[in-house]
Amino acid sequence: MKELVLLPADERPVHLRDPQLLADVVGARVRLPPTDLLPHGRQPGDAAALAGWLEEATADVDTAVVSIDGLCHGGLLASRLTCQATEAVLARLAVLRRLRRERPSLTLDAYAVVTRLPDLDDATEEPGYWAEHGTALARWSRGLHLGDRAGLAAAAAEVPSAVRGDVARRRLRNHALLLATLALASDGVLDQLVLSADDTAPVGLPAAEAAWLDHWVSALGSPPQVERYAGADEIAGVRVVRALRGAAEHPQIAIVDLPGLDRIAPYEAVPIRDTARAQIRAVGGRPVHEPRDADIVLVVLPPEPEGDWALAPPAPDEGRDACHRWLADRIAALVHDGAWVALADTAFPNGGSPAVVERLVEHGVLGALGGYAGWNTAGNSIGSALAQAVVGRGAAGPGSAHERLLVHRLVEDLGYMTEVRPAVRRERAAAGLPTEPGTPTEAAALASTVARHLSGALAGLGELEQRWRLAEERTSLVWGGTFACDIEVVSTDG
Repeated sequence: MKELVLLPADERPVHLRDPQLLADVVGARVRLPPTDLLPHGRQPGDAAALAGWLEEATADVDTAVVSIDGLCHGGLLASRLTCQATEAVLARLAVLRRLRRERPSLTLDAYAVVTRLPDLDDATEEPGYWAEHGTALARWSRGLHLGDRAGLAAAAAEVPSAVRGDVARRRLRNHALLLATLALASDGVLDQLVLSADDTAPVGLPAAEAAWLDHWVSALGSPPQVERYAGADEIAGVRVVRALRGAAEHPQIAIVDLPGLDRIAPYEAVPIRDTARAQIRAVGGRPVHEPRDADIVLVVLPPEPEGDWALAPPAPDEGRDACHRWLADRIAALVHDGAWVALADTAFPNGGSPAVVERLVEHGVLGALGGYAGWNTAGNSIGSALAQAVVGRGAAGPGSAHERLLVHRLVEDLGYMTEVRPAVRRERAAAGLPTEPGTPTEAAALASTVARHLSGALAGLGELEQRWRLAEERTSLVWGGTFACDIEVVSTDG
């Protein structure tokens, strides 16, 4: 059995469960750190112990996929929340140099994320001052990037200088880490490096820092092992697939040309077409123009101008649904012609389009998709759908691990994010309760409610519901809140 090591960005299922589900498709195994070393919500993981684990875990494998945020900060949230000194964070890269020196045949694949700067007065995943100053900090960030003195002065006046200074120091530390990691790739320590940007915008400090990274990548001669694109939470799964399929496999991938692919999706800084091309490169694919020439056909449901299934659920729109059904008709035609289709639903962040899936069920082709994803950001969805399509070629079929992963994504992205999450929030509001559970006990009770709702969501998946069911007792809320849930799909045969 092929086995590789993964040091993840944090303990969320997307970083632990999803890579293993992808590996299951080809009968491989992902070796993960002990859970007691990983972060727990806002509590950082044990960075020193994780480095020690990495050295031990790689003794008998040939590939390691390493989150730089997990290794050096103790987690992705820790990269935003902790006040660790720059020199302490940078020192943790030393383990990668030791591994390269002591195990020269080990393939080291690393990824790191440009620190986000959300335009929200919400401190759930940020330092506490974000609850009061988040949107003003975003205006300050844009002013800095644009050199807008008047706008910068106005935004700065809204935020205490101590807060602005803290944000700047954290970002400087984190940017220094990204540059040091890039230097590792330039020195040959890393075989592959992804420098990504997630939950960003065309203007602001994250975009500026991404441009600085692009400058150094270009100055270094654009090393082929360094990739820069929009994404974050999907990267572990994508890199696992890349490692399992091997550097020599380069599936030909065509993007179906649709109106709207030149739009910039929310939380991203470049047109969706550019994000799709970058994700094709990330999975090791080679772009081709015609679907008939492709091993994989990527269909990207283009972003709509407004709406977010988590923050501002879109109102019903028959015209939009008609367009989505038309697209589903095109997908069905491609499937009937023998195409292996990956569907990335980026119409709205944080969920998928019911109209597309309902129409695919009517055509009887939902279970024949190569991949499906419609969650979080556009980059997350495109990368996830492509990773599944790449790993599933030749390994699909009724009852397969590939089909299980397809059902899992449909239940989580469409069933939970689009339908169940808004429903349980409305129920709580109608009962006079806060949107989010306040205690672990309350979160566990809400998870049971979510599980009952989700079992009903399986009923809309056509023939797939006959082979798969939700293990209701294993449903839980990630970080005790409603933004994401952890589910398990199991065979109805036992």
